[in-house]
Amino acid sequence: MDGDYYFSTGRGKAQTWTTEWEERLKKVFVLAGLPADSHSHPPAMCANCSMPGNFRCNVRAAFWPAPMSRRRTAGAGASIGILKKSPSAALGADLHRRSQLPAGLDPARHLEPRGLPSEVPVTGERKSVKILGAIELRRTRFDYRQDTAFNANTYLGLLEQLARRYRRQGAIMIQDNASYHKDAEVWGWFKSNRHWLEVHQLPPYSPELNPTERLWQHTRKTRTHNRFFGGVDALVATLTRVFGEMQSHPQLISSYLAPFC
Repeated sequence: MDGDYYFSTGRGKAQTWTTEWEERLKKVFVLAGLPADSHSHPPAMCANCSMPGNFRCNVRAAFWPAPMSRRRTAGAGASIGILKKSPSAALGADLHRRSQLPAGLDPARHLEPRGLPSEVPVTGERKSVKILGAIELRRTRFDYRQDTAFNANTYLGLLEQLARRYRRQGAIMIQDNASYHKDAEVWGWFKSNRHWLEVHQLPPYSPELNPTERLWQHTRKTRTHNRFFGGVDALVATLTRVFGEMQSHPQLISSYLAPFC
């Protein structure tokens, strides 16, 4: 049903009744046996069901409590007892804590008594692995390169790796706006290889348009998120395994790339 409704809008203004709604209300009150102007002068109402009219129905008042005669102010009502968690809810909380532990940890050893903070062993240092990657959308072919940093030199290493695969057939590459992508040395490489490579830039701050971001999301979701790695070697082994699965079984990531194909 469309038309004008009487309510407060998001801007704080109230819409008004139209003539059409005035006529509709008159018909409703006439069918109910009430004067047509009852919307201007509210009629008597049943104490049980709040329906307009000088009568009292047999609806139980317990299901239609009467409006309160006075307002309650803070602190004036009866005090509310302390709520206690049921045993089943406490069990659910413990199970949730167990589900949040990193993989490979024994809950019996690493769950502390209730009320005490849990202790999870860490290496005491923060190390990361740098991965540069590219995805061919038509054949779902994933190429990547592991390095120690993100800069122009490591990006040129990935470009040379892609050149060995696509130099003969040609390619169109779309890259994001990382600072090293626009380095003078990188653009010099593009200029010397423009006979087979066409390069385009994504709009600034638009990772949702970069299909490679979907692959990083898949990697974190399935292999690295909420996982404890005792060292860089363990992390590298996990990344090598998941990237190998992407290359040998491209159907695993085809759904991530469907919006771009």
